[in-house]
Amino acid sequence: GGIFIRPQFTPPFWKWGYWLFPLHYVLEGLFTSQFQGDNTTIVASYGSPFFDTVCPDIEPGDPIPTNCTGTAEEWIYVSFGGMWVPENIPYDILYLCGAIIVARVMVLFGLMKKNYLAA
Repeated sequence: GGIFIRPQFTPPFWKWGYWLFPLHYVLEGLFTSQFQGDNTTIVASYGSPFFDTVCPDIEPGDPIPTNCTGTAEEWIYVSFGGMWVPENIPYDILYLCGAIIVARVMVLFGLMKKNYLAA
């Protein structure tokens, strides 16, 4: 898997890797399905994009009000730049099934072409 950089912070040159490698689809499917409709309270902290979304009028250094919270579902949406939504789950599944099929075909092709008995 390697490291995972959120889509909005991926350098333009590496966007192809974000869309090609399967880790993105696995995590998107897991996170969006797990936290869809999750109303668990998350307290925002200074400097995070989530804080700027749920408490846009609070200046740094001001005390954080008790109502400066959001839900787990909102946190996922904000943390991944609005790109990870439950509507993408069928596409995630489709991509991952396609990746498995491609990997299987490549292995089968390699096994058919390589003769380990020949020296």
